[in-house]
Amino acid sequence: MSKDRHIVIIGSGAGGLAAAAYLAQDGFRVTVLEQAAQLGGYLNAFKRKGYSFDPGVHYLGELRPGQSLHKIFSGLSLNPEELFCEMDPEGFDHFNFPEFTVSQPRDLERYRQRLYEAFPRDIAGIDRYFNSLYSLRKAINSLNDMQQGKGGIGSVFSMLGSVSSLRWIRSTFSEFLDYVTDNQSLRAVLAGNCGDYGLPPKRASALYGIILTSHYGEGAFFPRGGSGAMRDALVNKAKADGAEFFTNSPVTQILINAGKVSGVVCEDGRQIHADAVISNAEPGVVVKHLLKPDDVPGKLLGKVEKLKPSMATFSVFLGMKRDLRDHGLSASNTWLYPHTDIDAMFDSFFRGEMPKEPFVFCSPNSLKDDSGAMAPEGGSTLELVTAAPYELFSRWDGLHPYKRGTEYEDLKNRIMDQTLEMVDKRLPGVVGDIVVKEAGSAVTNTHYIRSVRGGAYGPAVTPDQIGPWRFMPKSPIPGLFWAGSAVMGGGVSPCLTSGKMAARIVRKTLG
Repeated sequence: MSKDRHIVIIGSGAGGLAAAAYLAQDGFRVTVLEQAAQLGGYLNAFKRKGYSFDPGVHYLGELRPGQSLHKIFSGLSLNPEELFCEMDPEGFDHFNFPEFTVSQPRDLERYRQRLYEAFPRDIAGIDRYFNSLYSLRKAINSLNDMQQGKGGIGSVFSMLGSVSSLRWIRSTFSEFLDYVTDNQSLRAVLAGNCGDYGLPPKRASALYGIILTSHYGEGAFFPRGGSGAMRDALVNKAKADGAEFFTNSPVTQILINAGKVSGVVCEDGRQIHADAVISNAEPGVVVKHLLKPDDVPGKLLGKVEKLKPSMATFSVFLGMKRDLRDHGLSASNTWLYPHTDIDAMFDSFFRGEMPKEPFVFCSPNSLKDDSGAMAPEGGSTLELVTAAPYELFSRWDGLHPYKRGTEYEDLKNRIMDQTLEMVDKRLPGVVGDIVVKEAGSAVTNTHYIRSVRGGAYGPAVTPDQIGPWRFMPKSPIPGLFWAGSAVMGGGVSPCLTSGKMAARIVRKTLG
């Protein structure tokens, strides 16, 4: 019966690819329509002079047997042990401040002990942090079991026993840190990976900040061969099960007939019938540009109009004719912060300005990959990510990347130089022998990914835009489903999970 059901998926980002692979495996007829020239969204790598770069993938967690991301790939008969390399277990994230550095290792209890050593006067606060983390993890696992009909009454009692951790559901991460400690250095370390979701503690959801540490609790991993290899594994699996993929195929309208989805219209005029549509595009884009106003329920329209986008990113891609292991780097990330007041540092971004010294996330991706495919022999890649306000680049939004003019290039080069100055100041001698140097701004994101205001993480993970206040996979329009960053949050892991969830609900809905 499922072979008679046609599912159209708009967008081939991580969520769209996971949904396509699972639905094709279940026997549905699947068509994926991608507006760009390449598949994958942020999973799409690009190459320059023999160096390969990953715009959106720097590390993933939950890849041990039995963990969520491992289950997603193994559920598609893809072997996670072959697909991913483990990053440095002694420290995959280094939180580097002017006067000290703390690294997160594999295993949460090792991390707790490391924090004890770094902050011996704050043991009680550190325990409060980890006790809340474990309680929240238990509550979420029990809730997942209940949703899947597992665990019986035991899951209910486990959920109720851990419910105290959910008191932070409407709190900011900063409010949670107030409960943990007043030591600003410890607070900075605990919020040190906030660039992974693009918000400072006083704006970010407490639950999201806590869960991110838990996500990497058993270590961090990187796709073997880079993000393009992970994308290809998902695409090839879906194609092997019959899915069709079309690039350069923007959707201009989702058709609604008798109150439910009946198909889509492409920019070239093609009209494609669909029993269901899964949109990996952001709901705001879909509601405002792909649906007729009369087809949008008032509640959905109101929710979209209130959406706040995530922070825009600025990335620098370096290909260097040197082995960065000889310069102190390893299969790990380094977060460079100018000081420990992360909230104050982000204030400049929200005023539409660059700070004098931006934070910089440093990711030597070629060192994380043991295949040697990402750089020529003896060479290395280094990707640097910071934030840069959309307002600085908005006048060039909508223009072709090669037609933005010298003023745009000058601005981009100034921010790139500012970023490199921060790296050279804190990691002297790391950057050199440069063969490739490129940068991407907020309007790079809007051009290639169609992100709103250059936001790299979908809707911002503020307390009023997470959990039940985000988007459920099943929309209020019959036959329309959501996948991608709008469902569970930005990042590859939440997006892959959203795709699997959407596929499961479509399967259940259509039979």
